[in-house]
Amino acid sequence: MEKCTRGYNWGVPALQGDTLRLSSAQNENSLLFELPLKSICEIQGSGREIAIGFADKSNAEGVTEIRFHVPPAAVFRGELASRLKPKKSKEDSSSDEDEEKASGDDESEEGQKNPAQVLLESLKEKCEQDTSGRAIAQLLDMQVLAPKARLDFDLFKTTMRVRGKKQSWMVTYADITQMFLLPAPDGVTRYLVLSLSKPLKQGQTPYYFLVLSFNENVLLGEEDPFRLTLTEEELNELNGKESGPKLSLQMTGPLFELVAKVLKVFSGAKVIGPSKFVSGTSKENLQVRSIACSLKAQPGSLFPLERSLIFLPKPCTYLRYDELKVVKFRNVGQRFFDVILVTRAAVMHELQSLDKSEYLPLVEWLKAKSVNLEGTKEEMYREQVAAMEDSSDDEEEDDDDFEGSVSSDSSANVDDEQDEQEDEDSKKKKKEKKHKEKKEDKDKEKHHKHHKHKHHKDKHKHKHKDKDKFSKHKSAGEDAGGKRAAEEKAESPAKAARTE
Repeated sequence: MEKCTRGYNWGVPALQGDTLRLSSAQNENSLLFELPLKSICEIQGSGREIAIGFADKSNAEGVTEIRFHVPPAAVFRGELASRLKPKKSKEDSSSDEDEEKASGDDESEEGQKNPAQVLLESLKEKCEQDTSGRAIAQLLDMQVLAPKARLDFDLFKTTMRVRGKKQSWMVTYADITQMFLLPAPDGVTRYLVLSLSKPLKQGQTPYYFLVLSFNENVLLGEEDPFRLTLTEEELNELNGKESGPKLSLQMTGPLFELVAKVLKVFSGAKVIGPSKFVSGTSKENLQVRSIACSLKAQPGSLFPLERSLIFLPKPCTYLRYDELKVVKFRNVGQRFFDVILVTRAAVMHELQSLDKSEYLPLVEWLKAKSVNLEGTKEEMYREQVAAMEDSSDDEEEDDDDFEGSVSSDSSANVDDEQDEQEDEDSKKKKKEKKHKEKKEDKDKEKHHKHHKHKHHKDKHKHKHKDKDKFSKHKSAGEDAGGKRAAEEKAESPAKAARTE
């Protein structure tokens, strides 16, 4: 076989045995590549595109997916070409052979099938035939919540094929690490969760958990039992284990129990059931094992298990207790509160709208599992739950709360009183300030007068000194003048008598 190395990206597909071959359009013997059908684990088709995924059995690097674009005028070879063309009568077939040779392979006939759909269906059939020849059991039209679809399950000896309308996956039992069989809060629905080491891909979204939904009331009786297409030797080989459930060729009972039992035997994975946790919303006739809440705006239920927490149905989130760094509580004391789960890898998962009746059961459960808690307020809720406490204790607690409320109210009153006192003080200060200003003005006046009087006194003293200089010179004249004046006074009455 000649290998093509020219870098073509267009070729002609053909199915030969257990391989898918893609060869050059010009030369059938020029091989581009071939794919073993046994390595295909996933087939998806959308419009003119077909995606093929491969099983990664080792950690080595390699091709994990190939996408084909199939145009409307695609050309096939071999068995695919016969499927692509419509069936014709023997009379028309001979006359059309010459026309086909003249027209060439690129020319398509009217009424032929969609090439992409033909290739997709052919690959699915081939892969199903190569699994183990026949399916041991089939589950048709099962309700799957993640990814949300109606899917068919074909159970083989070592693999399980999951088929949808446009998608198909191959899951090996070794990829199933563990399973969960949990009751929904409605008391009717059961969740069967398959934890996968290799995710199923729907477009670009990976799903590490396959969530199936069953109705508990669906029972399989003797008229329509759950059948396994196995021989007695094959059945004895499966039941050869000392421990674990035993299978039979025909089984009756609830459908969810039978499916979980078969998958447990085939995969060897452990089935984890509900814990002893009891929700605060439980009733006498119904014990709820989960907490109603929402994650990423999706309503669901949180299941506290013995070693882990799991949120269902979508997005399915599984966290072990040893992975949690801290669990934070928010809005405690209100009608609904929130819980933030913080992992050691610094990943946060916020659960919202948990009813306040779930607070005490959840806190006590997490404390028993040695989980670090933050933001809890147990006393507030214990007062609501403990209705039979002593009245004296209640009064003391009420008094404490009441004192706190009074302190808050009195602080407001104290602020008002301080404002009034500040107003009075300000008025007094203003009066004192005015009085002080007047006093200062008076003091200034006094000081100015005193200074003026002192200056006048000094000036007077200076003048007095000058007068003293002349007093000595005037003293003699003054004495003489005095004598003359005395004499004049003495003489004046005599003068007056004479005149009379």
